[in-house]
Amino acid sequence: MSFSNLKTGKIVGAAADRFWAQTHVFLPEKGEKKAVFGGLLVNFSLEAKKERIDTASFGKEIIARFHELYYSSEEKEVLKRLKLAIQKLTTEFLETVRLEISAAVILEKESYLVGYFALFGPGQLMLFRDRRLTLLLRGKEEELKSSSGYLQETDVFILATSQFFKLVNQRVLEKSLESPVVDQVVESLAPMIHTAEANSQTAAVVFKLVQGLKAESVKPADPVLQEKEKRLKGFLAKSLLLVKNAPFLAKKLFQEFRRQPNIFIKDRKDKAKAKKTTLSVAIILIALLLISIILGSRKKTAFQESQASRSALEEAEYKYEQAVSLVELNPLRARSLLNEVKTTLKEAAGEPAGEKERAKLGELLSQVETKLEEVGGEYRLEEADIFLDLGLVKEDFQGADWEFGEGDLQVLDKEKGTILEINVASKKAKVSAGGEQLKQALAIGATEKRILVLKKEKLLLIDKGKGEMVDQKEAEDWGEIVDLVGFAENGYLLDIQRGKVWKYPSASEGLADPGNYFQEGGFNLEGAVSLTIDGSVWILFTDGTVVKFTRGLKDIFLMNGLEADFNQPEKIYTDHNLDSLYILDRKNTRVVVVNKETGEYQAQYIWPGIAGAVDLFASEEEKKILLLTGERIYEIPLKN
Repeated sequence: MSFSNLKTGKIVGAAADRFWAQTHVFLPEKGEKKAVFGGLLVNFSLEAKKERIDTASFGKEIIARFHELYYSSEEKEVLKRLKLAIQKLTTEFLETVRLEISAAVILEKESYLVGYFALFGPGQLMLFRDRRLTLLLRGKEEELKSSSGYLQETDVFILATSQFFKLVNQRVLEKSLESPVVDQVVESLAPMIHTAEANSQTAAVVFKLVQGLKAESVKPADPVLQEKEKRLKGFLAKSLLLVKNAPFLAKKLFQEFRRQPNIFIKDRKDKAKAKKTTLSVAIILIALLLISIILGSRKKTAFQESQASRSALEEAEYKYEQAVSLVELNPLRARSLLNEVKTTLKEAAGEPAGEKERAKLGELLSQVETKLEEVGGEYRLEEADIFLDLGLVKEDFQGADWEFGEGDLQVLDKEKGTILEINVASKKAKVSAGGEQLKQALAIGATEKRILVLKKEKLLLIDKGKGEMVDQKEAEDWGEIVDLVGFAENGYLLDIQRGKVWKYPSASEGLADPGNYFQEGGFNLEGAVSLTIDGSVWILFTDGTVVKFTRGLKDIFLMNGLEADFNQPEKIYTDHNLDSLYILDRKNTRVVVVNKETGEYQAQYIWPGIAGAVDLFASEEEKKILLLTGERIYEIPLKN
């Protein structure tokens, strides 16, 4: 299947002083660009961060640069190549413009067209198939999301910036996409964009496959099964007709019995006997007919159930084989296929099936889950080992927050105002501080020599060796403080109301007066929940976004490759010894591991007990994740 089967249409808003949008469509006709790199369909939307920028000229430069980045890349994997081009582009122009990009690469692959999609910013990708509009991919601010899949005949895709979907009602969009011609779709939607007052950040491309394409995982129908089904349908149709007319036939038979000629009957007794015999035969025949219809119906039901489970099994096996073949070449696609297979198998498990099919479904599901551990870094645990029971160290102790400080975990019981010190390597534990002044504490931080305790209106400093308070700082301009971290003997407070990270520098007698860590004033911290520091400052938000700051300035960091979105994650952890970020996604009962350098998803550890966790710690040297659940600490072995 070639690009000639792909019909495209564009919709673009009007440029404004600080805003500009455009669509770039490039479908090469031959050569390496076509065979290896495929065709590009990209929407760009930019907002100038500085004055006196010619957005139109700047936009053209961005398109040319993106085209160059993608087609000059030495990366072999298409999706990774596309994402790297977006990452490099957004990094290069970070200081000048705010970019939103929605991109697609269409590649010819044997008799298929394969789509690779990536969104930077809140754009969307939607698919109109079988007269239904489905959201395939939705982006987020300052985050890169991606997906891929095979195009099918008559599929209509709409890839657009976020403003397009604000201006176009979904019902209207769905109605417009029913048109068989792409140009007509564009003609029906364009007036809604062009008549809107604010349309300068609108860019959309509509594309449709217009003839004969094989769908992924769809195999030719089995002719033997087709013939059996055809015969069965014919038999059942005739049987139903007989059942429907059974009363009439019985009446006719009875009438005929009464009108029988007497040629072969010698007397009335013989005639009556013959009539009774014939009537009995007729009743038996009708009963046999009804029995055969019932058995046929059951056979049809069993046949359909068997065929449905067999079809699901064939589809799952086919996708599983594809996934296995892609493990080395494209692990992201392999993981996506394995998750699709897993969903198919779980749905099929709830449907009626024969014993053989059910056994095969269960066996394949087991293989898929094993392969997911290998490829997707998905490690499921039925139970976790207890690292330490805190109640054995201090009676009725309830850990609510903790912080790691060079070998030791400092665990805070907020109600009792008690802090336990636990050595990660030896598990030795002792009370490191306590007293009335620590009761009703909100959070704890730790460094090599100090413990910091946050209360409602003050920050306390405790000497770790002596277990005594040596300094305290009253709240001055605090808003809403949600987290506290100690690093390099300094204290850092996450203030989501003021949009600041307050830094309390170390001083010889205690703590110096605070200053704002950010160099450019405040930052929008609405929704921020957790803070961790390894030299850079990492902030976690409730939607799963992670923002990185280095030397007080926002740094580039984009998470990608995670299949399932976060559900209000609560804690993030790393330190200067770790290569990864560890995120506690309690509602999804998992800990997610992400590479700090690339943002690539690495693994997830799933255990029902995580639902009760309040904090986490990880040691790549000790090969373990520790989870605080109040009275206990649980241990999960690191495998990635």
